[in-house]
Amino acid sequence: MLRRMIGAVVGLGICVSTLSAFEFQAVLKKIDAEQKVVIVAAGGQDRTVKLAKDAKFLDEKGQELPNGIKDKSLKGGVEVTLTVERAGNEPVIRAIQLGKKAGSSPTQGTG
Repeated sequence: MLRRMIGAVVGLGICVSTLSAFEFQAVLKKIDAEQKVVIVAAGGQDRTVKLAKDAKFLDEKGQELPNGIKDKSLKGGVEVTLTVERAGNEPVIRAIQLGKKAGSSPTQGTG
């Protein structure tokens, strides 16, 4: 399982290395606020991705959630759109928006 997660993160990193930022759809599995990581299901795999220090947490309309990372609407099983950028050699989530966003892909970004 660890090997799969590392492979998924490396694969995601390769995608990120060719783009400055991209969006993709996923199903939120868990947010670890203490460790600043998010576990999502996307492309048939679970992926663990770090959160940016200034990550934004948005509702379906793009408005910031009142309780940020600890908002009750950010629970397992919720569909989200992730905005991901490259930071160094790894992908970092810049924003999590509830629901599907037009133009985002289930597996890779649109630029």
